Amino acid sequence: MSTGNPQFSPKPASPDVVEKIKSAQEVRWEQKRAEVEKRTDALGMEIDEGIKDAVIAFNVNGIPTSQSCEGHFENGSDHGYPVPWITVEAINKPKWRYESEEEIYQQIAEKYGVTVDQVLHAENEEAWVEVEALRLGAEQEETLEYKTWDKENDILFTKVETLLNEFYTDRNVPDEVRIIIDRGAGWFDVHNGGKFYIPNSEKERLQTELTEEERARIPEVLKSCQKEMQDFTAFLKNKFLAHKEETQNEGESDEQIFQEYMEKLQLKQEDLYKKILDVGSGSAQFAKWVKEHHAGSKVFSLEPNQELEEKTKSVKAGAEAIPFKDEAFELVISNGAIPNVLQRSYGEDIEVVRKRVRNSLFEMMRVVKPGGEVRLGRVGREVDPQDPHFVSNEILDTTFNELRKTYGVEIEEIHTPPDSYKYDEPLGKPVKLTAKVYLIKIRKPLNPNTESRL
Repeated sequence: MSTGNPQFSPKPASPDVVEKIKSAQEVRWEQKRAEVEKRTDALGMEIDEGIKDAVIAFNVNGIPTSQSCEGHFENGSDHGYPVPWITVEAINKPKWRYESEEEIYQQIAEKYGVTVDQVLHAENEEAWVEVEALRLGAEQEETLEYKTWDKENDILFTKVETLLNEFYTDRNVPDEVRIIIDRGAGWFDVHNGGKFYIPNSEKERLQTELTEEERARIPEVLKSCQKEMQDFTAFLKNKFLAHKEETQNEGESDEQIFQEYMEKLQLKQEDLYKKILDVGSGSAQFAKWVKEHHAGSKVFSLEPNQELEEKTKSVKAGAEAIPFKDEAFELVISNGAIPNVLQRSYGEDIEVVRKRVRNSLFEMMRVVKPGGEVRLGRVGREVDPQDPHFVSNEILDTTFNELRKTYGVEIEEIHTPPDSYKYDEPLGKPVKLTAKVYLIKIRKPLNPNTESRL
């Protein structure tokens, strides 16, 4: 696994890696496409080709999706709907909606000799019917996690509604083609089709709710609806690409940054109620979003390069010297600072980089509580060998081994979609390169060894 010349002697990039530098937004679009290409549903089916761009457009605009269909209609088929649709749902849906719901499911699972998940997925019909009767018949309070998640769906609903209103300004289409929103329990569907929005499996409804003439028009309506969804997709893509992004965080809304953190760092709703330190926070957009939408937020922001807008819980400092007491946080996160720590300026001594990386990671581990975790997003481990900036994997590996000896940590590296970045050659053109990037989770044990601690 090579990451470049250890002496870091700059040399011109080969012609095949020199290309026109795309905007940050175009790079993000391509990254999201790589993610979408790998997604499958609960049955292992890939996303329909005809709806992929719509899913990408929703996601890059900060609108998470959970299901989709390009629209299908084949005589005799029970598959899907005869129009395209996308389900929008806030990420990290809590498993339980009500306070006592888990207890009810466990009781019924034990009664029927099945697992809770089997009851949840209705694999035992009798158990599922009984648990639904008990759950719906009881007066129950929704959990705080569910209320928070549901509130996020309200925000997403308003966002999509606003985008559709803008899209349909001075745009007139038949009701059967116009894209609308159908609200469900938290989630909502974005679709068109009007009265044609009937599952292909419900043959009786297709017969009773549509006339013979209308049924004959279904293939024609499907094409018109697909074209309308494609036009809305183009509208969303143009809106996204036109949004100038001057730095990692500038140009992105607080909501987009929040969604990116949740996705890239694999955060869950319950994590948001922990005491968190965000290292390399930019303008503290993650902390601001959490504070505005999650009760009891305890997110602190650390950023060395700019004045932070989030005044009350923000500190202007770097990762090498974190100005907090030992074991002050339950979770330390960084969604991009470590790549900056790993980069090396021209002429910078390799030992300076080694010390910076070591100090930064040890400082993060120092301020996390026993049983807590450090999560590092977008860490390049397999970098383009043409890049003279990046340090070798040896520095990270050595530091990780020191952390294991010092604290007894467990380290998990999770491969994520490739990241794109660029640098300017001293006397040449900007060069766009790619790196295989990882989410790195460093778990501190409840009883860490601290004999050789800094």
